[in-house]
Amino acid sequence: MLTDTYSLPEVASATGANQTTIKSWLHKGVVVGADSILGGGQRGKPRHFSLQSVIEIGVAKVILDNGPSDLSFAFHAAHIFAHSGDNRQPAMPFNDGGTLLFVSGARAHVINYFPGSDYDEEVRTALGNPEAFIRIDMLKVFDRIILDLGHDPREVMAASYGDDK
Repeated sequence: MLTDTYSLPEVASATGANQTTIKSWLHKGVVVGADSILGGGQRGKPRHFSLQSVIEIGVAKVILDNGPSDLSFAFHAAHIFAHSGDNRQPAMPFNDGGTLLFVSGARAHVINYFPGSDYDEEVRTALGNPEAFIRIDMLKVFDRIILDLGHDPREVMAASYGDDK
């Protein structure tokens, strides 16, 4: 499941973005992980998206629906979650606790959240002390996308982290 690829209709269904919009984003070059998308661009050569690219598109869609309307900002933040990780696997929530993505303009920050923890100062500092920012519960986003792709989110995370959680 970690190495599966997904068709454009599957990506559209899982992310909530329509196929025409996804094609437009690819044409505009805002999908940072586009190099991991195989095929496409020619009749009879359908695109195949990696799980990381599906997550990137899904996160960008959530950001665009809830905050900044700038495509480059949304995809930059989505790229941070989907294609990199500090103490977590790329495109995966943290293995323990919650995973929150914060976005303000061109800045984004991912934290491992535990109930009762105070993350405000860390987030504000990482985002350049903005007046406002959006907070996205990445576990909810991840679960929704993975379930729509036909997988159990806990099994995907266990395969990614190499454990039985």
